[in-house]
Amino acid sequence: CERCNPRTPTICCDICHPAEIAALLAALTSPAPSMPPEKPKPRQIKVPSYEPSPADVALKKALLDWRASTVKQRWPNLDFFTPDILMHYEVLQRIVDLAHARRLDSLEVFKSQVPW
Repeated sequence: CERCNPRTPTICCDICHPAEIAALLAALTSPAPSMPPEKPKPRQIKVPSYEPSPADVALKKALLDWRASTVKQRWPNLDFFTPDILMHYEVLQRIVDLAHARRLDSLEVFKSQVPW
């Protein structure tokens, strides 16, 4: 195997193989291909602290119930993981916070503001 019987390199040094070493160094030092610039991330909507209303509590409970039932339905034998595997609690809370602030008025806003 290669561990017990290592191969002899075909290129040993820049004295014996100057062209090969020059090509290797040129490939290693060439600039990386330029990447297109990343789009700036949309600014996150700041939701000030608030006391949850009954509607906020109901939405949170509905999301928690949906998350649990969806996980049980899609992965019935999954006992090791919690429903967080589908939607993390922080994502769920972000949805509730944005709904409380009445800032979820379109799918685009949802996609840009909810990291899910």
